[in-house]
Amino acid sequence: MASDLEDPPELISSILRSYESGNLHVAAQITHREGMTWSRRILTKIFYQLLFYFSKGMIQKNVSDFRLVDRRVYSAANLLREKYRFMRGIFVWTGYSATLIPISRQRRQKGVSSFERRKFLSVIDQSVEWIYAFSKTPLKIISIFGILFGLFALFCFLIVVIVVLTKGVPFAGFGSLVSTILLGLPVSLYS
Repeated sequence: MASDLEDPPELISSILRSYESGNLHVAAQITHREGMTWSRRILTKIFYQLLFYFSKGMIQKNVSDFRLVDRRVYSAANLLREKYRFMRGIFVWTGYSATLIPISRQRRQKGVSSFERRKFLSVIDQSVEWIYAFSKTPLKIISIFGILFGLFALFCFLIVVIVVLTKGVPFAGFGSLVSTILLGLPVSLYS
């Protein structure tokens, strides 16, 4: 539970009751957030939508770090040696299903959100790292685009060869220049 009182402490009893009824992993799912700027609200929505999609529904939308886990869940999560410790994903990754309790997140009582202190690009960078950590789908998409772009470059190269063979070379070094551009561009994109 965060110490800024955004998560309502009065829900601890509900979380404890759920745990005592046999649920090894109980997490809060945010249904409403007070005091968020419109930009953060939009970025949060996009992030959770992408994370939900790329993890194939494994990581639920708007689940917070406000949770109670059994020692077995904690031990399993602690065994994972992830560089980017996105705990919302790691706890789900252990295989123990989470019981979700809906909460309305209150306005921050003290301090400033780390989201507001960090630069926009660093927040985006961290979000991308978390998505890559829990899904191979973005890597597949990048690979497919790379292959398609390479095939397109090869097709363009063949057209240039046909044009050169039928109409001649416009200037010395034309073939080398065009082939370097067409075949070197995909390599430079991934360097």
